[in-house]
Amino acid sequence: MKKLFFVLFFFSLVFSQSYGPSVIELEKTWTIISSPGDEIELDGIFIVNNSWQKVTSVELSPGAELVYLDDGIIKVRYKGVSSTGEKTVSAKAVVEVLYDTSIKRDAPLSGEKLETTNLTAYDREIEGKADEYADESSTLETIRSVVDWVHNYIEYDITYFGLTKEAKKVLRERRGVCVEYTHLLISVSRSLGIDTRYAGGYVVSEDWQAHSWAELYAPGYGWLPADATFGEVGVIDNSHLIMFYGNDQNDIFDKVTSTGSASFQTDEKLTFISIQNATDDMVDVGVVYEDYTVDVTLENKRDEYVYFVYYMNAPELLDINERQIILLEPNEKRVISYELDENSFSKNVKYTIPLSVITNDKRTRETFQISRIDEQIQRVVDREITETEKSCPLGFVLPLVLLLILKVGK
Repeated sequence: MKKLFFVLFFFSLVFSQSYGPSVIELEKTWTIISSPGDEIELDGIFIVNNSWQKVTSVELSPGAELVYLDDGIIKVRYKGVSSTGEKTVSAKAVVEVLYDTSIKRDAPLSGEKLETTNLTAYDREIEGKADEYADESSTLETIRSVVDWVHNYIEYDITYFGLTKEAKKVLRERRGVCVEYTHLLISVSRSLGIDTRYAGGYVVSEDWQAHSWAELYAPGYGWLPADATFGEVGVIDNSHLIMFYGNDQNDIFDKVTSTGSASFQTDEKLTFISIQNATDDMVDVGVVYEDYTVDVTLENKRDEYVYFVYYMNAPELLDINERQIILLEPNEKRVISYELDENSFSKNVKYTIPLSVITNDKRTRETFQISRIDEQIQRVVDREITETEKSCPLGFVLPLVLLLILKVGK
């Protein structure tokens, strides 16, 4: 039995993928080593067919068959006799991926605590943290809040690869890889009565990497994907490919049995056939600056609830860079205000400030200017310009104004 540990390397935490449709090809190979003449049986995890990803075609090596389980899980099974001591079984699938939501209503939290596994068990400390981020009137807002909290609470640490920590230890140590993020998210969610399932599969960083995340159940809608490692919920990027569901990381494994001794290795090859940005601008973004205040207006264009990842990117001088998950109600308009520190800007200097607001695939750029010109200096400059205009040809006015500004600035 070989467990597949799901990990996401540190550098991938800053990558930006697309949120539109993609087509991915998965090819998985199991190489089974045993003695010649041994009877062998493979029970292999392969792919999931659900509302987020549609399996459009499958190819299998001779003798292998597909086994269909609940929740859209598709496994590969093989039974046979090893003639040479090495048997290779392969399966290939083409999958259409699009993570999007159409959430028409919200529901209050049930408040009924749910059962857990050893890896996702909660204690009073986890329950206390969960209560801090719970909104009894809204399951959708609670999901947003707990995913955002777990994303920000844990520090990604590659040294945790393969350790598979319990949620209670993750809460204390505040470090881990995607498995730890997911176990803590499941623990917090189930303590609040939100049903969950563990998703094992792949995602892209600089290359394809094994990864794990969760799906949380919203009453009246269904399962919502939630990746606490990346800080995404509802609409996650289109490089996520699910291979199996379970209760926790211990459920994600391939199994080989034999009448003798046997070992096996697996190899997965994933390829983008196509990938696109989202074309539906579900959120309108407006950026306005006035009197050292930047207002960002977010307007939901849909008649349904929408989740998205929000980034505010600005020069270091402004100290307003931000990233968060946002949930907007149907047709809701929300304003996020940033108060700038006037003393951060030197007097008599004109600043040109670029801002960038990103909502999933949509990037909105705005540029504004800030000038702290002393009033007395400004009046002197205005008066000298006025007097000069009486005696100088128009062509000399602009160069002289610039000269006077430079002189006053000294």
